[in-house]
Amino acid sequence: MRLGLRLAWASVLLGAIWVGDVIAAPLPLPPSIVPAPIESARGARLIKLDRLAFRLREGQVWGKGGSWLVCDLAPAPLYWKAEEQDWDLSRFAAILDEEAAQLGLPTGGGNLFEASTPNGSLLVGVAVDNIETRLCVFYPDVGAERFRGEMILTIEWQIYDPLQRRLISRVKTRAGARLRSEVVDGIDRLLHGAFRENARAFLADDDFRRSVVTDPGAPSPVAQQWPPLRLTASGVQPRPPAAAAQSAVSVLSDAGHGSGFLVSSNGEILTNAHVVGRSKYVKVRWTDGTEALGEVVRSDPRRDVALIKIAPPEGRAPLRLEQSPPQAGEDVYAVGTPLDEAFEGTITRGIVSATRVTDGLRFIQSDVTVNPGNSGGPLVNSRGQVIAITVASFQPGRTPTGINLFIPIADALSALNIQVRD
Repeated sequence: MRLGLRLAWASVLLGAIWVGDVIAAPLPLPPSIVPAPIESARGARLIKLDRLAFRLREGQVWGKGGSWLVCDLAPAPLYWKAEEQDWDLSRFAAILDEEAAQLGLPTGGGNLFEASTPNGSLLVGVAVDNIETRLCVFYPDVGAERFRGEMILTIEWQIYDPLQRRLISRVKTRAGARLRSEVVDGIDRLLHGAFRENARAFLADDDFRRSVVTDPGAPSPVAQQWPPLRLTASGVQPRPPAAAAQSAVSVLSDAGHGSGFLVSSNGEILTNAHVVGRSKYVKVRWTDGTEALGEVVRSDPRRDVALIKIAPPEGRAPLRLEQSPPQAGEDVYAVGTPLDEAFEGTITRGIVSATRVTDGLRFIQSDVTVNPGNSGGPLVNSRGQVIAITVASFQPGRTPTGINLFIPIADALSALNIQVRD
């Protein structure tokens, strides 16, 4: 990390000799912040450092430096040279992960479903607005110069939710680090040390904690914008799993195609938010080829569920919903339109493998076979009752593993502020 340090250190030394009455005291560092433990940290969303930017102006003074003999006498200004920067984002990301792990927050290394979970991670951007530095350089008889000193960073942290496609929080921090002994990589150590102190301040911030910590299965804040929608389940009888295909649909939108299923005789259909994408209107196709125009009336990208409204369909029976959690080992059946629209109404069989919480959200895990296009379709039990919605498949290298994730139907209803009455 060069940080624009192409200085004529001999000139710095000469300047110090001629103007020896100017003294630069060590920089006073802001107090260190030790983040308090986070309650329910295991249920928090994964955070990932996505980008790093330095917003200093070309030629801006970002510090002062001098030779070790007269380090605090007439230090020379250090000017910012943008073209000399060479950032290694992985090191900064590792520092943030290390500090997050100290609080028990989930990190990428321990999240089996990181690559396939569509609700995804919160992305963190770092904008360094200012640098304050005092450097002392030491010239050994042999080898590279060594540095010590202090560095303070002023950072704006931006938290971006890719599902909501917006910034959800901005956090300002100012913190620094000190090196008391000269080392060859002193500038890097100061930069990374100052970044670590800022990361701790960021992780301690109330806005950050409100953004990252969620209660699994709790109603999404998005749901508060909608009035309660009450669906009546009276008259909806359990059916054999094979009959569920008659109430399943293919959903065609600007985002491609996926699956869905009828949950009321009034024409309400549940699917995934990522299936409808940004579309206001979608095409709904039944297994007999009949089509209808649907309007996306509710969508929660974080829980990845959406509600489509079509005209009340004649002769179509909604599926009964079972909100009690299933037991491991229970037989389940996935219904949907995998891979191609020609395969609509496909039914596959498996068992419930486990219940998981990842990124603060509950999922049912099953080995039932699903593929792209199954998203949004129902997962039903042996009585033909919907227990979950298909959402993701863990397929590293596009190889099926039998590890698939489904949104519990109770959580899907809660996210969309839907109530079901018998």
